[in-house]
Amino acid sequence: MANTLKDKEESTLLSVRRAPCGAFPLTLADCGQRLKIVRLLGGRTFQCRMASLGLCPGQKIEVATNNGKSVGPRIVTTDAGRFALGCGMCQKILVAPWDDKDTTKSITSEKS
Repeated sequence: MANTLKDKEESTLLSVRRAPCGAFPLTLADCGQRLKIVRLLGGRTFQCRMASLGLCPGQKIEVATNNGKSVGPRIVTTDAGRFALGCGMCQKILVAPWDDKDTTKSITSEKS
C-alpha cells in the first residue's frame, strides 16, 4: 500500500515537471473558468480519444460544472458542445487561464 501511494506521488511530480509554466491539471479548475488546453499527458489512446472529442492543445474550453472537490467528473463546454470528463481524464489535461483580452492584444500588435 505504501508503495502505491509513493508511486502516485512520483507520477504527480512527474506531471508537474512536464507542465509548461502556469499550467495546471483540469481537476484544479473552478466552475465558470475559461481555459486553454496546453498539453495532454496521457498515452496514444488517450490522446486519440481527446482528439475525437475535439479536445486538443490550443482548444479553448470553459468548466461548466464542478462538484467542488478534486475528485469526480467535470463538464466542460467548447464550441463543439458539452463533454463530461472523469477525474482521471481531467488529471491528464493540463490547462492555462485564457481571456478574450489576451487574444485581442496579440492580434492588434501583430497587425501594427
